[in-house]
Amino acid sequence: IYEQVAVDDDGRIYAAIPGAIARIDLGEDAHWRFVPVAEVPPGDPFFRVSQFSDTWLWGPASGTVIAWKPGQTTRTSRLPSVAIEHIFAVGNDRFASNESLGLLYQIHLGGDATAVPLKNPLATGGVTDSVDYGAEQVIVGTARGGLLAFDGRSFSDVPVPRILGPGRRINDL
Repeated sequence: IYEQVAVDDDGRIYAAIPGAIARIDLGEDAHWRFVPVAEVPPGDPFFRVSQFSDTWLWGPASGTVIAWKPGQTTRTSRLPSVAIEHIFAVGNDRFASNESLGLLYQIHLGGDATAVPLKNPLATGGVTDSVDYGAEQVIVGTARGGLLAFDGRSFSDVPVPRILGPGRRINDL
């Protein structure tokens, strides 16, 4: 059973399997077949995928993030050994959030991710989900801070009902 899959423009479905990203083909016998299409480093299972227009980011709980979608070669970015809750974008920049410490890392494909020196770090846990909110800003759900806006450098309040504000965990946007 897979937590997340990616679907390309032609409707083909992809999932991470041990050591590879695989296309899921449905056989004439109605059984799924996993056809490896890209190798990934052994170790952490790549059970999360975030689809962006230019690439897909396959993420483990910690370790290496893999960028790959059909027609691309794999590229990687190493993350510190911290639990990754959510991968998201602000403009062309990609970020990974750690829930327990409230830290954010900027993903650099072909290199190591770097901690984002936030002007106002989240003291209430990390980013759990996100949705675009203009050209260079996203609305983020947080572990205990409700909904906030994020521009890649700092968090700011957004006008929301109290039930979506501080002290609330927002899991899905």
